[in-house]
Amino acid sequence: MSSSGGRQSWWLDHTRFTNAVLTFAQNLLLPRLSHRLRWQSRLSPRGTLLYVAARIASAAVLVYLFLRGVERLSAKREALTAPLRARLGREPSPDEVFEYLMEEG
Repeated sequence: MSSSGGRQSWWLDHTRFTNAVLTFAQNLLLPRLSHRLRWQSRLSPRGTLLYVAARIASAAVLVYLFLRGVERLSAKREALTAPLRARLGREPSPDEVFEYLMEEG
């Protein structure tokens, strides 16, 4: 492996080993920080359940917000392309939509 690209791809192909090396280096060089970052492992069973529930709830909220944003963008795109669709009498291609938006914008 003479090129740097080859070395980089080796590290990317061996993610478990890379993760183990980086974790070892972190624990060796920054032991107090490493201890603080592993606070979840020292929770009681009740605390673990609360932590898992909070993570699930936060993921659900993020998914909900993402889907709401997608719906909002879809409605906005529909409102912008409706006049073009009415003028053409068919569904416009992405290139036609782009050109229409550049003319209007």
